Parts: sequence; structure tokens; C-alpha cells
Amino acid sequence: MNVHVQLVRSVLQRTNAYVLLDHIDKFLSVLPRGQQAIYATLAIQVVPIFLIFGLSKILFASKRLSNFLLPVFIAFAMGGLLGDVFFHTLPHLQP
Repeated sequence: MNVHVQLVRSVLQRTNAYVLLDHIDKFLSVLPRGQQAIYATLAIQVVPIFLIFGLSKILFASKRLSNFLLPVFIAFAMGGLLGDVFFHTLPHLQP
């Protein structure tokens, strides 16, 4: 079995996330597939927005901490964007 699959399964078991996933499954399984896709897409897009907003309010509350973390976050974002660009151009480089 894949190491990543084992890791995800162990995290789900230790955090009892299966309970939440069962509730979500019961809610979504009665809906048509199109609505399931819309709800899943909204959850994937909306949840990180609120997490980022909350973390920014907590981490940037202090001016001293803000001056330290802002360049780190900008560097992380730039690295992610550059990595995304280069990984998306790799398939086009093959003859």
C-alpha cells in the first residue's frame, strides 16, 4: 500500500474525521451529481479563503510579527507561483 494512503488513513482515524465525512456523505449522496460537484467546488474554494483570512488577522495583529512574516509569505507565494508555471510548461517541452 502507498505510504501516503497509510498516512491519510491514520490521520483520519486519529482525528475521528470519519464521523464528519459520513455526515457529509449522507448530505451529498441524495443530491444529483451536478449539485454534488457544485457543493464540493464551493467547499474547496470557500474554506481556504476563510482560513487565510483568519490566519492573516491572527498573525498580522502584531506589527513586529507582521514585519517578520510578510516577506516569508511573499517568498512562499512567489515560489508556489513559479513552481506552478514551470510544472505546467514541462509537458509542452516534450517533442
